Amino acid sequence: MVKRILKCLLRLVTFLGLYLLQIYVVNNTTFFGVTADLCLMAVAITTLMERKITAYITAGLCGIASDLLFSPNSIKYIVIYLIVAAVLIELKKMYKPDSKVAIIIFSTAAIVISEIMMYIFMAITNGMFANMYIYIFNILKECVINICLAYVIYLLFRMSKQEG
Repeated sequence: MVKRILKCLLRLVTFLGLYLLQIYVVNNTTFFGVTADLCLMAVAITTLMERKITAYITAGLCGIASDLLFSPNSIKYIVIYLIVAAVLIELKKMYKPDSKVAIIIFSTAAIVISEIMMYIFMAITNGMFANMYIYIFNILKECVINICLAYVIYLLFRMSKQEG
C-alpha cells in the first residue's frame, strides 16, 4: 500500500514537472517552427505503460491542464486527449510496453490524431482551413521532436515504476 502511494506521488510530481516545463520552457521554444507537447507525450507513454483507467485519468487531467493553459474557454484538449488515449489503448494490444518501436508508434499516432482533431476543431470553430501540404509537413516535424521527448518521458516513467 505504501509503495502504491509513493508511486502515485512520484508520478504526480513527474506530471507537475512536465506541466511546469511545458509552461515555462517548451511553449517559449520552437524547434524547426513547431513546439513540443509534453502533456500529449505523457498521455501516450502512460497509455503504453499503465492500465486503461490510469490512461484515461491521465488523459483527462492532462486535457484539463492543457485547456487551462492554451484555451480556457473550450474543452477541446480534454476531448482530444481522451480520444487519443482510447485509440492508443486499442493499439496497445499489438505492442509490448518495453519496445522502442512501440514508443515511436504511440507518440506518432498521438501527434497525428491530435493534429487531425485540432484541424477539425479549427475548421468548425473558426472556419480556418490550412494548406494540407504545409500541415502534413508540420505534423512530420512535430513527430520527430515529440518522439525524442517521448523517449525521455518513457525513461522517467520507467524509473518511477521501478521505484514503486
